[in-house]
Amino acid sequence: MKYVQDQVKETYKDGSVTKDGETYNVKFDIKVEINEDIQTKDLKKGENIVTTDDCQGRGVTTSSSSGQNNISRVGEIGSITSVHEIGHQLGIVYRYISGPNADASGSNVSVSDDGYENSIMGADRCNL
Repeated sequence: MKYVQDQVKETYKDGSVTKDGETYNVKFDIKVEINEDIQTKDLKKGENIVTTDDCQGRGVTTSSSSGQNNISRVGEIGSITSVHEIGHQLGIVYRYISGPNADASGSNVSVSDDGYENSIMGADRCNL
């Protein structure tokens, strides 16, 4: 789990951002741990769960308890997809669109929003 904790801390770094002339300091306090027995009903406000299963590389994050908690499903803990889904748990929105591929494969293709080509929340999922 140390690898995952380090990966999350590296991706979601503290910093500041200026919007409309106002500067905001942002601090992330994220703790990653394994708890095989936890259930949604056990969560305190602001706590989240990431579970694994065979979801063909596409993660999913949903809210419970009127939005106080989030549950994410990913194929593998520590994958770029799991870090992306943790971003949703923090309230960060998608920065890409998905739709049918132009070829006859029947697969979907995702394209990053302008300016988010190298964002963990974009289609390429390289950085935040």
